[in-house]
Amino acid sequence: LSLAFTTGPFLTSSAHPVSIFLVSALLLSVIVVGNNRLKLAFGASLVVPVVISVLLKPTASSAGMLVFFYAANASFFVYVIFFLFRYLFSTPRVTTNMLLASLSIYLALAIIWGMLYGLLDVFYPGSFKLGPHEYSVPNINDLLYFSVVTLTTLGYGDISPLSPQAKTIAATEAFVGQIYLTVLVARLVGLHIAESSADREATKRT
Repeated sequence: LSLAFTTGPFLTSSAHPVSIFLVSALLLSVIVVGNNRLKLAFGASLVVPVVISVLLKPTASSAGMLVFFYAANASFFVYVIFFLFRYLFSTPRVTTNMLLASLSIYLALAIIWGMLYGLLDVFYPGSFKLGPHEYSVPNINDLLYFSVVTLTTLGYGDISPLSPQAKTIAATEAFVGQIYLTVLVARLVGLHIAESSADREATKRT
């Protein structure tokens, strides 16, 4: 997921900006959440349309393909986040896997909102202002960049929401991003305190 975010602008124009690493992340995600046959089958049924949509390389001239691409990606990552959240709040100790799951959730949230922005721009053209232009069609790199900037509340302002719908979704993403970090830190601190207390009790008993 990290490579999908960072390498897109450096790929050639003939390749889909995030296809290589996004497809890899999708397939790995299915393996991660598919710890039984039912989950694996359902995850695979969700990831197949996503992979197809990525390989089709949707463009702004094809609204139908764009809707398919954005909706398929958003649906799949919602599914992945659901299971990562369950893992995050059921693990009794702070582990490397737990920290990686936390990071994956954060990046997946950025992808989901990026896809929502894409859907919004298809159904409500003119929802975003890019740089000095009153309106131009944002590509996937623009959408993911704006999503990350909004999720982290960085707010450069080079891409701005114009429509009421875009402003509402952007504000919601910023709120969710801050709440997620707050809850995550509280969870990690709570587990660390619990672990420390358990270690002290074990030391006393020995």
